Amino acid sequence: MATIFEDGVRSRTAKSRALYEEARQVLPGGVAANTKSTSPYPLYFREARGARITDVDGNEYIDLVMGLGIHILGHAPMSVMAAVRERLSSGTMPGIATELEVELARKVHQHMPCAEMVRFVNTGSEATLMAIRVARAYRKRDKIAKFEGNYDGQHDVVQVSTSTSAGPADAPEPSLNHIGVAQSTLRDVVILPYNDPERASALITAHADELAAVIMEPVAGFGMGCVPATREFIRAIREVTAKHDIPLILDEVVTNFRLGLGGASEYYGIKPDLVTLGKILGGGFPIGGYAGRRDLMDRFVTLTGQPSDSHKRSASRVPFLETPSPWRQVSPRSRSSKRARCTGTWTP
Repeated sequence: MATIFEDGVRSRTAKSRALYEEARQVLPGGVAANTKSTSPYPLYFREARGARITDVDGNEYIDLVMGLGIHILGHAPMSVMAAVRERLSSGTMPGIATELEVELARKVHQHMPCAEMVRFVNTGSEATLMAIRVARAYRKRDKIAKFEGNYDGQHDVVQVSTSTSAGPADAPEPSLNHIGVAQSTLRDVVILPYNDPERASALITAHADELAAVIMEPVAGFGMGCVPATREFIRAIREVTAKHDIPLILDEVVTNFRLGLGGASEYYGIKPDLVTLGKILGGGFPIGGYAGRRDLMDRFVTLTGQPSDSHKRSASRVPFLETPSPWRQVSPRSRSSKRARCTGTWTP
């Protein structure tokens, strides 16, 4: 049965409805990503400026999604767009080393001291995939531990127990999120309860000899809603992983430069072994990164050290971090508040 809201949407979005019927012929579900699906059909937009977006029917909305959190300055900020135009005039994908990637890595390290060395990729999913690969190379083990309800990307090993659950709350069991994820993946994942420092620490200790890494979101962003880790919890996980020499991967694809310019590691006062970064790094453009301890990155991410990656061109097209104006806008507020206002209250 249609709701009053859906009836209202239909009455003012005839062009979106027609576009949806066309899109279904060439896009699964009529959209390029499942997150864009809405009821009664997706709305299609033509323009975004500041905090407002306009759909193809001319309706204007206040955008609370903001590219899933990446547009910290709003849509199409003048300083970022000016930097984009300048870079486009110099080429887009050189496929070779550029001065910009050096500058960008320095800027990341400046704001996130835990990022002693940085490698850039194209997406947050690639970032978590490569960070896990580095940890596996270091530990010479395959199994990882992740937290129930945490979203850590689209590759198989982290597509476990994000939007699905199994087993008791204090001892969750791995379950696959999607058809097409290999059943064998379940053998390589230990699922931990989120915000349960005692039980999670006990499970990490019990599996310590098997684990290559523990990966966690400091704020669970998509799988269980917006739930911040408590300070007790995140510090307990840091303590137990350090005790057993298990690399802790802090998945900051959502939180990097948002809890503060130093990210969650600065806010919570911990130093992860590896950290992953997302599109906010490039002002909303396709980029990601993974970074961390010098001994891990220098040894296992070089051509001789393995594992190498082929995602080496992203930093050549990044307009945001190396542009002074955006950082002048972000820095004072980020440094003073160090908050991610994703819920009505913030109680880590």
